[in-house]
Amino acid sequence: AKRAVDREQQLSDLAMTGIASRMLTSMPSPASEASRRELAEKVRDCLGQLTELDREIIFLRYFDGLKNAEVAELLQQNPETTKKRLTRALLKLQRFLAAAGLGNFEAER
Repeated sequence: AKRAVDREQQLSDLAMTGIASRMLTSMPSPASEASRRELAEKVRDCLGQLTELDREIIFLRYFDGLKNAEVAELLQQNPETTKKRLTRALLKLQRFLAAAGLGNFEAER
């Protein structure tokens, strides 16, 4: 339960990390602070559309830097199941981001 609360809190910090910061650096002109906040809000909304487990896997893999096997062990799952779930979660996130007008980019694996 505490881990879920911690993960939800990390969503609010997402604006300057991970996906949002990569998007900001790819913008052709410097983004204003209002644009950064708007982008961060859209990314948070898209992440919020994922299931709690999908968000957890993405955070453990990309924000905590754990390997797939470590994520699987932590979540008490088969490593292959975790790998497939991560792939599906990234594809869902990519679709949500595209639907939110945040461009067409490849999800990292």
